[in-house]
Amino acid sequence: LVENLTFSYTNDSPNVLTDVSYKFSYGKKYLIVGKSGEGKSTLIKLILCMMLPNEGVIRLADKKLSVVEQQCLFRKITAVMQENQFFNMSIRDNLLMISPQASEEQIDFACMSADIYNFIQSLPNGYDTVIGERGIKLSGGQKQRLAIARLILHNPNIVILDEATSSLDAITETKIVTNLIEIFKDKTLIVISHKSTLQIDFDEVISVEHNTLVVRDIK
Repeated sequence: LVENLTFSYTNDSPNVLTDVSYKFSYGKKYLIVGKSGEGKSTLIKLILCMMLPNEGVIRLADKKLSVVEQQCLFRKITAVMQENQFFNMSIRDNLLMISPQASEEQIDFACMSADIYNFIQSLPNGYDTVIGERGIKLSGGQKQRLAIARLILHNPNIVILDEATSSLDAITETKIVTNLIEIFKDKTLIVISHKSTLQIDFDEVISVEHNTLVVRDIK
């Protein structure tokens, strides 16, 4: 629940978001669209408590997010961003960092759902391939798909994709997001994109424009 949220980056800069209120219902699937710089990623950073609003409050099950312990918040809400953190370890170790108890079958399923499995299997060392600091040995699209596989293994209650498929072609993007809608069918999925024409059925399509949220008619 977002209540009367206002945010600007400095006291002297204009508001990025002004008096924004919106209720995200658990289990629904949302697409948030808008031009670059309109405040889509700012809203997500506020939801993730990466920043604090100037005014207003964000609640999770009637509890202010700002008072929820970060580790608890991370278990409940997980985001895949346009750029994601990877370490100079194997693909397997990068996946297991977030889900150390994951089985081989779970890892395979997550990678298949993220459309990265065939690429991994084509590597001489498969899951044991070391990807370099920040995943430098992978392309942008491969890193995004690996981050999505890691998200699937983590299995949070609220899933956020913040331009997380921006490096993928439309067919692959549609395939992966469709897979995520099925995998997280009983959970909340929020997809942020500058593409307003994703050919996927969402429960709500929300546009960020003029510092606020506008619900679009999807019928």
